[in-house]
Amino acid sequence: MSENYKEDIQKLFSLILGSKVNTVEKRVDIGEKDLFVFCVQQLEECLKKEDQLEMVGINIDVITDPLWFVIENLCVAFYGHKVTDLVMWYLYERIDVDTQEIMAYIADDEKRYMFSSPEDLWAYVKYKFL
Repeated sequence: MSENYKEDIQKLFSLILGSKVNTVEKRVDIGEKDLFVFCVQQLEECLKKEDQLEMVGINIDVITDPLWFVIENLCVAFYGHKVTDLVMWYLYERIDVDTQEIMAYIADDEKRYMFSSPEDLWAYVKYKFL
């Protein structure tokens, strides 16, 4: 990442958030499975942090909604609509809000699949779509 690009990102987020922001350069040099699993894990962590902020009355949707829109569209470009829909289901609907139980994914053929981890999700994606 070039230094100017880093500074531009810092300025943009500082304007949005109203405070100084540090950037951390992360590069992932891994295989397709590990990249998929890493990305899903990172997205899960982001959602957890958003939820934690919501619980204390801080709503950051104005910041995160455009980012989620970009992420979803990048996923569509890379994996297609079906995989993207599955990833979004995994992130938003897999865990029952009330019971915290993992819900089964019901495929188009009415078969039920349980995904307890991003690795499980990857195995299904690889088997069914790639």
